[in-house]
Amino acid sequence: MSETMVPVAPSVAGRAIVSRFGESDTAVGRLESSPIHLLHRACQCAGDIFQREIDERELTPRQYAILLTVSQNEGLSQTHLVEKTGIDRSTLADVVRRMLKKGLLRAYVANAPESVFVTPPQ
Repeated sequence: MSETMVPVAPSVAGRAIVSRFGESDTAVGRLESSPIHLLHRACQCAGDIFQREIDERELTPRQYAILLTVSQNEGLSQTHLVEKTGIDRSTLADVVRRMLKKGLLRAYVANAPESVFVTPPQ
């Protein structure tokens, strides 16, 4: 005698989740077509590939993005670096600080007191 598998609708606080079309989402089937889930999985795969390719240099994806951007645009201010990398200002400031400490970048202050420019080490 074989069992029949019946999909179970996921629930939140005991209520079935209902799609915008009025149908209950099943536990199997919807996840594989969810754009958010697929983007998350693609990001995981990209992270795995990145780590395999760059692992010996012990760089994070953000550090790599910063190094690549600075090497292609020497003398960028941190403000322009935020614009070019898409990394938020506070995260970028923290990552740059750690990269300066490791000797991966060097900084200099220009005439404007609020401007700190970063360049690759020499």
